[in-house]
Amino acid sequence: MFIPEVLLSARTMEAGMEILRPLLTEKQATAVGTLVIGTVEGDIRSIARIWLPKFAETINALKEAGIRDRLKIMAGGAPVSRDFVVKIGGDGYGSNATAAVDGAKALIGRQSHRVCATDSGSLRL
Repeated sequence: MFIPEVLLSARTMEAGMEILRPLLTEKQATAVGTLVIGTVEGDIRSIARIWLPKFAETINALKEAGIRDRLKIMAGGAPVSRDFVVKIGGDGYGSNATAAVDGAKALIGRQSHRVCATDSGSLRL
């Protein structure tokens, strides 16, 4: 990706948010939790070699810090599979953004269940 495309994308996002912001704030929503979104360290072009092992390292670091049990960890998208998420000790998988939202909603309040979110809904693992 090149800098001009990044800048154009940012401007497009801002223009879209100007339209969506009033619609998003007109309803009185109740917070259901805290969500932190991130990406693991590594070059996106080296996903299989760098990115995927970093997921497991991140989960292990959370265990070592003594906070893993207080968190729900999800992963998803093209480079990741449900089996991979289970293997590294993740709690949920989303095949795309919509499925990830469904999976996150399913994880809320379900401390002992792993969730797989697919395009057709959430499935308990």
